[in-house]
Amino acid sequence: MMCYLYKQLLKFVLCFFLLIISLNAENDSFLSNLTSNHNLTPQSNYSNLRIKNLQILYNKLQAELDLLAVIQESSGRKFITFGSARIRNFIEKMIDGRLETYDYELAASMYKAGEKIGELAFKEGLSVGTGAGPGTMEMAPKGWMKAFIKEILSYDQRDLLIDMIKNEFLVKKMDISWLEGLQNNYSAPSEQLIEKLTEEVLLIIDNGLNPVNRKISNSTTIQGYTEDEIRIAKYKKDLAEKFRDAIKRIIPRRWVHDLIVNNIPDGESMNSLIHIIAMILEKDFENNTWFNEFKGEIKSLSEKNKKRFASTVLSIMDGGFNPLNIKISSSKPSLLLSQQDIDVAREKRDVANKMKFIIDSFIRKNIKGHGAQGIKIKLPFEAEPNSFILEEFDFTLFFTRKLALLSKSIGAVNFSPGFGTIDEAYDAWVRGVPMVFYGTYIWEPILNAWENSFKKAGFHFPQNITITDDPEFAFNKVMEKAEDQFPDNGSYCKDVAITRNIQQELKELFPRYMLSEPAVVFVGEKPDLDNEKYLKNVNEVKLISKHLLEQGSSVRVASQDLLTPIYETAKDLKGKRLLQLILRKTDGKVAEGEILKDISKYQKLFEMDNVLIHRILSTENAIGYVFLPGGTDTINILFDVLTRMQTGKIDKKPIILIDPEFWLGTEESPGIFRIIKQMSFEFASKEDIFGVSLMSEVDFDLLKFAENKTEVIQCLTDYENYSFEKNHKPEGFLNSYKSFIKVFIAA
Repeated sequence: MMCYLYKQLLKFVLCFFLLIISLNAENDSFLSNLTSNHNLTPQSNYSNLRIKNLQILYNKLQAELDLLAVIQESSGRKFITFGSARIRNFIEKMIDGRLETYDYELAASMYKAGEKIGELAFKEGLSVGTGAGPGTMEMAPKGWMKAFIKEILSYDQRDLLIDMIKNEFLVKKMDISWLEGLQNNYSAPSEQLIEKLTEEVLLIIDNGLNPVNRKISNSTTIQGYTEDEIRIAKYKKDLAEKFRDAIKRIIPRRWVHDLIVNNIPDGESMNSLIHIIAMILEKDFENNTWFNEFKGEIKSLSEKNKKRFASTVLSIMDGGFNPLNIKISSSKPSLLLSQQDIDVAREKRDVANKMKFIIDSFIRKNIKGHGAQGIKIKLPFEAEPNSFILEEFDFTLFFTRKLALLSKSIGAVNFSPGFGTIDEAYDAWVRGVPMVFYGTYIWEPILNAWENSFKKAGFHFPQNITITDDPEFAFNKVMEKAEDQFPDNGSYCKDVAITRNIQQELKELFPRYMLSEPAVVFVGEKPDLDNEKYLKNVNEVKLISKHLLEQGSSVRVASQDLLTPIYETAKDLKGKRLLQLILRKTDGKVAEGEILKDISKYQKLFEMDNVLIHRILSTENAIGYVFLPGGTDTINILFDVLTRMQTGKIDKKPIILIDPEFWLGTEESPGIFRIIKQMSFEFASKEDIFGVSLMSEVDFDLLKFAENKTEVIQCLTDYENYSFEKNHKPEGFLNSYKSFIKVFIAA
């Protein structure tokens, strides 16, 4: 018996190792195909696992760009809001406690400002876009929903919500007499009644979908909650979701209302709708005498009959799309269901489909706000989506998530600074999206310090920056800038063709990029005027790159201004094959044109049109980052790397900032990072403001500051995962057992 068990164990072990060999063979085959398709010879430090990871990244990028294209096709223009996750977490506590008043003045100001901006966006026919978590960024979605509910309660589409509220009050045995007479009544309720109903709906949604109630509803008694607490939490959550889903269903109904009642000009859509309505009503004109009032133009109908017309359109669509009719239309005749019943159901469905096509066509031509769009990044510690998001899109990559957030946007308000928020702000600047900063207490010292640092070093700082404590002024200022920037009433990245071009450029460049060695990345810009400090920094870059190349390490140039000095160093060392150039397509100088031509022989030149691809190829597959002082582009790349490292999206690698005077400044004249740190921990010490810091000490530990080549090399060598060994290649799990298995089989 024991002998049999040993044999079975031996077979299992053998099969396991044979499986590993086959997996390794697949990787080898993948690498072989990749290199042969691009006439490349893999060098000794290629890692199959690394290439496989890059292939996974490529697949994710393409998939998420497909999602972005869907968002662009289906979404309207939007107004976006940024804010730090730590502020969200703090305000979340205020929400959980259901505080009626706020003890933290600045947090309360942000909370209310976001809500106001959401309301203003709704009135302008815009969606709102934000991160999906609760807290500060919850307020713009709440404001949009609040304004939307008020509008639908003011005309005859309120019946669905009022029915739901009545049912909830009946369950709780509450008075519903004040709701009587609101249904099937085409006159608008009083403002006080609308306000009361709106607050009731928002409270139901927030009570059920706030993070604490979600947590309890998904818990068990083992986690310390009673069965009653869990049951009540689940009831609240289910009820809130029903109300939110009802609002989602009502949004297209609002568009129908706009088309008919508010006389939005769209003759083609209107004529098509009228034709269908006429066919349906012609059999029953006696009971629809109001339709006789119609004489070819919607203007000929009274206000009351316009609303009736809109209700008729909606009832036809509801009749065709209700679940029972859909079920009957797809059934076969039976004892309980005649062929005539099925034909009637199918006719209703077909008519509803025709109407839906007309309405969808109208929506595409006259895009209105879709509500709150939550552009979420998947993180292990990310909070639950906030209560008022109506459209939620999940991304795993910051590259595509930021593009989705900014896409179709006409402007942004930036609330509180964390690494991610600053990254988003610089992204908006680089892409030309109008932006205003809310909160003078926070942003004024930070932006003033940044501007001083930039100007002192000779770099251009974005002009006409607006900082305010007035949400209405912030919104109007962004709209004013947007009108100047987008005179065609469009928005940034509105064309799906842009996204498809990105995908095509990725497809062309990424296979070669996957075969590039991990490299130390150099980023920096030339100031408007050469100065002694810049020349010293460039000289240090030459010395650093020389040391790396002598040790056989690859060097990646991600900035046009560093191209010539690093190339000259590599040329002198005959180390051009170790250079990688990741550059945006520009006219460039003649000399640089010759450099590009020379480097392209080694398949290490990557030129692209799109800034997104430049960020990806610059910062992925890196073993360290060296940043010189620079302008907006440099800071944008830096905070992009910091955000991904802080959130665990990329492994922690050394981020070395040359010239501490620029990055840190002095106590009297703080630089970029000193001022962020000062403000962050000042918040932590002021109980009357936040009681939490915007960033932790661990976040700042990601940064290393260096004056010269010796300090930079020391930072790199101190890093535990870095090695200067020439042609270093980790053998890896798959390769390490090849010889062992051969010996094992032979034995």
